[in-house]
Amino acid sequence: MRSFLLLFCCVFVMNNSQAQLNHTIYHTVLWEVKDTINHKTSYILGTSHAFGSRFFHTMSTAYKKLKEADLVILQAIGNDAQLWNVIQDRADNPKLKSLLNKGEWQFVTEKFVDKPYKKLQFHELDLYLSLEYFRDVCEGCSERDDIRNMDLYIEELAAMYNIPTLGFDKGLNCFQPRKEEYVPHNPADRQIQRLKVLIKGLKSNNDVLEDECNFVMDYRDMELPFAFQEPCPSIYPLIQERNTKWAELLPQHLQENNCFVAIGWYHLRHECGLLMQLLEKGFVITPVDMWN
Repeated sequence: MRSFLLLFCCVFVMNNSQAQLNHTIYHTVLWEVKDTINHKTSYILGTSHAFGSRFFHTMSTAYKKLKEADLVILQAIGNDAQLWNVIQDRADNPKLKSLLNKGEWQFVTEKFVDKPYKKLQFHELDLYLSLEYFRDVCEGCSERDDIRNMDLYIEELAAMYNIPTLGFDKGLNCFQPRKEEYVPHNPADRQIQRLKVLIKGLKSNNDVLEDECNFVMDYRDMELPFAFQEPCPSIYPLIQERNTKWAELLPQHLQENNCFVAIGWYHLRHECGLLMQLLEKGFVITPVDMWN
């Protein structure tokens, strides 16, 4: 009888949690994750590389939960300087300079001074320029940001508060998935055209890409569609692959610690997202007001 009641309670809690995830927009990117068996409560924050330290400080609840955590888990441990080391030993990419005009190449040269930018592939340059576009043109960051990467800032805060950190990816190993994850491999002509438009927007500080800044505005206003009942878009297969891998690694830490997990927002959405996979594993998932 006792076993039946325990099973009934677990099913009831899981179904109740499932019912809370039937909406599309939750006006938050912070989620409580409870292990009701081991009595551990963790929090998962969906981050954005478009924003930096200043915006994270507006997330008062997230900041508080970070300081209270036993363990901080990040998507990657390691800064951008380490990531550039991955391509250091490559040969230069001659196509890069030949397909950009003199002004565009001069902009890239000045933007990535002292970095091995000549070795970048088109989609890698797209990633770096897109991040700069989100931060500058779309105004995800400002001059008041001490650190222009929210994930790196959270890593620094964990160190400042002496909280142990763990990364799904570490140092050099995090570059390959990161660059392939967010930038689909378009045909070469489309890729070059996009690079030219990105450079034009960055040089003029004007939004010249249709709908490109919408995500930054939606994240700032917390109008992000999680769409938990929809499948993951096939254009980003690596996201689904990494979600599945992380969903196998994360439960042990959530069962043993009160964690603060900072991971890209895109890994939390859709039915293949980390939140839905944790829900299926028996964790109770609840949206949290970030400004309470």
